[in-house]
Amino acid sequence: QWLDEAQYQIGEAHYQQLRRAELDQKETREALVYFYQFIDDNPTSPLVDQARARILDCRSRLAKKLYQAGELYHKQKHLEAAKLTFNDLILSYPDTPWYFHGVARLGEVYLGQGDESRARAFWDEVLLDSDDEKLKKQVQKLVFEADAPTEE
Repeated sequence: QWLDEAQYQIGEAHYQQLRRAELDQKETREALVYFYQFIDDNPTSPLVDQARARILDCRSRLAKKLYQAGELYHKQKHLEAAKLTFNDLILSYPDTPWYFHGVARLGEVYLGQGDESRARAFWDEVLLDSDDEKLKKQVQKLVFEADAPTEE
């Protein structure tokens, strides 16, 4: 009768060992495996909603790690590496709060590569679909700066 709770607690044990996003994410990946397995094995358990919340938190942590890596590449002017990293983020973690941050930064990378129309497409997505008002203000500022005439 305690099997589902015991199985959930295995995932929880790994979850309790999670490290900050910028560190190794082995425990995060292990927690995900156990929580997914728990849901597959116990779809009617009352703990399924908690497991799903843990999964989203773990996925958000992995997305944040990718975001931070992309930021680092961008700051170091490794635009292709930044583009690949932010693309990986938005393709792999669209269900996380980091999705729109990645989309916004991908726009910055494209602008840095001289592709203003592609940058605007990413920024438009953020402005239209994101609920994050702070991020939307940052993107509006980027759009304004891109529209500003340059002095030559």
